[in-house]
Amino acid sequence: MSSEESALWSVVFFKVEDTIFQVPQRRFTENSEVFADMFLIPQAGDAEDVEGRDKEHPIVLDGYEAADLRALMKVLYPAYVDSLSLLVVRRL
Repeated sequence: MSSEESALWSVVFFKVEDTIFQVPQRRFTENSEVFADMFLIPQAGDAEDVEGRDKEHPIVLDGYEAADLRALMKVLYPAYVDSLSLLVVRRL
């Protein structure tokens, strides 16, 4: 699988308030140089504690509400508005 194909299927984990979201990474890297650079930075070895890589190490969005991330997902992925509840991994 090429790196472009891999990026299509990659996910990122965010923690907002007491909720962890698992969302597709693609739109973040397409629309944000910050996220694109963050996900391109080489990691030492096979570091399992890379921020955003899994639900145990999510990217923490302090100062935001879960509703804010849901609203952003509706903008980034309008075709999947009805399936947004599937993106919630767990509530803490």
